[in-house]
Amino acid sequence: MNRWYQQLFERLATNPRLTKLKLSEETFSENYQGDFSVDDAIPDLEVLATINTKNRAQSRLVKISRDPKNYSIKLFTLKDTIPLSQSMPIFESMGLEVLIGRPYRIRINKRNYWINHFTLGNGDQICAVDEAKIPGYFSQLFESIWHQRSENDAFNHLLFSACIKAENIQILRAYTGYLQQIRFPHSREYIIETLNYYPDITLLLVRSFLQKFDPESLQRDSYHELFEQIRARLHDIESLDHDLIYKRMLNLIEATVRTNYFQADSRGTGHISFKLDSQRIERLPKPSPRFEIYVYATRFEGIHLRGGLVARGGIRWSDRREDYRTEVLGLMKAQMVKNAVIVPAGSKGGFITK
Repeated sequence: MNRWYQQLFERLATNPRLTKLKLSEETFSENYQGDFSVDDAIPDLEVLATINTKNRAQSRLVKISRDPKNYSIKLFTLKDTIPLSQSMPIFESMGLEVLIGRPYRIRINKRNYWINHFTLGNGDQICAVDEAKIPGYFSQLFESIWHQRSENDAFNHLLFSACIKAENIQILRAYTGYLQQIRFPHSREYIIETLNYYPDITLLLVRSFLQKFDPESLQRDSYHELFEQIRARLHDIESLDHDLIYKRMLNLIEATVRTNYFQADSRGTGHISFKLDSQRIERLPKPSPRFEIYVYATRFEGIHLRGGLVARGGIRWSDRREDYRTEVLGLMKAQMVKNAVIVPAGSKGGFITK
């Protein structure tokens, strides 16, 4: 037994959780022992101990012993390594620049695991916004994308530019999706670019939403102060297009009266829904419903428009991905005419799958 393994087993003797792992001198390859110290191997084993058939991939943002100033990525998988064509787009969506990737096979209890180690460009700066939170948020965001609870898009840049975690990035995706359905003049890509360009203001948007609806908040009305901070910051924005995007986002948060955000997502779908007071939404295509409920998920979107407090109508699938709300609005108007002699108002809902 070489010195590296002697040090490893000495460390494992003080860790009851890891002593249950059936390790041998074949667990770590010579390449791994040459590139990583025992101090690096212990946290790797802690992650590998959580890998199973239901949770086959995890990722960590780490600092290793031979390069303590720079963050790098370790990707842990069961049985097979993940192809670069699958992992690289996820890291790139977060704005990370991968320079070098090396695979290492780990054998525990007759099972093969893989650790892919990725060296990053600007690894000493990527967590500068909040070094205490971002590594943990990174693991959560990777898992959310891997399990298709979050989309693999440039919204994920906000993790490193503003320290916004996966669930909160989903809030911005949902409002952006709704804007696209009410004939907002700017594209989804341009909205994403704008939100990334002003990460501090974008973080204030998220905080105002959370403050307004947090059921455990003792000062829920304090979100008005955050609204005023956002409006004050908008005075420094020179672009009228950028200013418009933030004002419409802020207007949607103001018009939102209810959300499921704080309910437990037991099925892990990553969906989020808003109930909106349509009368308070600026520049909404006419006629304006009384209320509408918008649902957003990675593989699903839907909306339900209600013409009044008491309304009757069904829900249907739509093949109009770009403007299904326009279709549903027309059907709601027809439903209101049909229901005139039954109930005071009509309603209609529609959804798409992606």
